[in-house]
Amino acid sequence: GYLIKSQGINHGVELHDDLMEFSEGRIQDFLQNGPADACEICPPLFIAGNAFQLDPSQMKYDRLYCGGACPQSTVTFFLEFLKVGGFLIAPVGTKLIKLERV
Repeated sequence: GYLIKSQGINHGVELHDDLMEFSEGRIQDFLQNGPADACEICPPLFIAGNAFQLDPSQMKYDRLYCGGACPQSTVTFFLEFLKVGGFLIAPVGTKLIKLERV
């Protein structure tokens, strides 16, 4: 949210409802009780669902962060969500990788 400022688009996809509710609560707490510049961030819009069931043709992003372990076979799928020049950061195996879509 700090990187893209208040005018950006920030989506979070979460499979588990309890984790989505927790995240929404943490964002609200941060916006109300965080640093003075907290109002300048782009808070995420959380979407309940399975990221593997999303259609990558619907939206393209500049940056994509995968918070859960990503099997090597899924990396190509997530790259499809990026604009050309966009970056994917994801844990794959025992490494945190950064890939650029070209």
